[in-house]
Amino acid sequence: MEEAGEECGICAIYLKNQKGSLKNTPLLLIKSLSMLQHRGQKSAGISVFNPLAEGEERRKTLLSFKGVGRVSEVFKFRHRHENELIVERCQGIAGIGHTRYSTSGKREDYYSAIDEAQPFIRRHPLSWKKFSLAFNGNIVNYSSLCKYLEERGYSLETNVDTEVLMALISIHLKRLSSEESEGRSIKPSLFDVVSEITKLIDGSYNVLTLFGDGDLLVFRDPKGFRPLVWGENDAFYAVASESAVFDKIGISEFKDVEPGEAIIFNKGGVQRKKLSNNQQSFCHFEHVYFARPNSKIEGVLVKSVRQNLGRELSKIEFLKEKLNENYLVIPAPKTAIPAAEAYAESLNLQMHQAIEKNEEERGFINSTFERERIMKNSYIIHPDVKGRKIILIDDSIVRGETSKILISQLRNAGALEVHVRLTEPPIKHPCFYGIDYPTREELIAARLSKGIDEEELQKLGEKVAKEIGADSVVFQTIPGLIKSMNLPKENLCLACLTGRYPTSGGQKASEENK
Repeated sequence: MEEAGEECGICAIYLKNQKGSLKNTPLLLIKSLSMLQHRGQKSAGISVFNPLAEGEERRKTLLSFKGVGRVSEVFKFRHRHENELIVERCQGIAGIGHTRYSTSGKREDYYSAIDEAQPFIRRHPLSWKKFSLAFNGNIVNYSSLCKYLEERGYSLETNVDTEVLMALISIHLKRLSSEESEGRSIKPSLFDVVSEITKLIDGSYNVLTLFGDGDLLVFRDPKGFRPLVWGENDAFYAVASESAVFDKIGISEFKDVEPGEAIIFNKGGVQRKKLSNNQQSFCHFEHVYFARPNSKIEGVLVKSVRQNLGRELSKIEFLKEKLNENYLVIPAPKTAIPAAEAYAESLNLQMHQAIEKNEEERGFINSTFERERIMKNSYIIHPDVKGRKIILIDDSIVRGETSKILISQLRNAGALEVHVRLTEPPIKHPCFYGIDYPTREELIAARLSKGIDEEELQKLGEKVAKEIGADSVVFQTIPGLIKSMNLPKENLCLACLTGRYPTSGGQKASEENK
């Protein structure tokens, strides 16, 4: 499935030995971003903190390097000398990184993309008032916050949530600061700053803020919609959207940044503070689709969840009595592979990876034109589907565009039948928390479920099958999804499935979009 997108992945590094090689910071950030490429392919960037040495000439202590394209393109992997120059320029004792896919604005020209590439930097003469920021999520009340800021004289230059968040941090740094007798401003508690900002924002947000005095502030929204983890080894602290990053950079032990928690990393070590205790609403779609299979989220291995989803599908397979050696299970690449393996094993069927993509691109990351190009040209169908009845395991169906193309290509390759099995229940409602689903009218399950009772998945499957050209379609059930995830239902966001949103802003946005 490549019909929905999330806007970014984020990472941070803080060196413990600040007298060692400061090139390690950009090298580790770039390596981390490469592991988060699947979360955003439109732009990538890093920002580093490198304090002035005694007697050193004036220069920027916060420096960024970013560009449009994939991580390998931005950081010149194919041009060793240029890559080395970037690393040399971006030395520092700490840094943050970002790889982005836009959900706000959605302007697709190059200049807009570079303007909106992160991290953003806010310049100020006072070291603790200047900072760079990387953001993952979606602010539901973005429009009202823009109005709030503009009424206070702020002029916003982009259409992204990140700029709004930067302005809010600036406002509260100033408002909560105090003054000495000489009129010198004193930096406020960053925990107090985050606490005040949290009261204003409705939505999902993981935020990395690197200050000009060396503090690295990390905080996660009270609902904990998106994953965020942190860990350490003898050389450095690290933060990332997914734990799979740590496998690549040499960290074996890690913890979740808790919902509503803020963490400060600096030369003194680590300070943590839980600022709110709301009921968590973790996005279930992270396990189903977005995260790497070797990542652990909320203590659960993503691959094991996807295997569970396959087993749950096998339990509701209505073709059980007809299945024989002529049926072949095929995963739609690549996220559905663990589910397909478990499904096939449960029903004693053969599984072949008979569909592959000839490009390392996710279609949802790109423009409409690019999405169509990728769907039409990216898939290679292996000849072993000829004369077989295919059970196509996919993670989900959104518009139905890709499924229709895959089914057509399978039939052209000689498949006798194509039955689609989906590890995700029907997506009927838009997401306002960071996943770029299309409008309600574009969602195939929402459009075709009109007049069908919510529990009548079989009828909906029949209508979807007819539209996409499949012999049959079976959706995962919501109870099957919850059981597979090993997380309490009350700790999951299922809004795109049920229409019940966990924040007032999300519920209001849903009502306005009906």
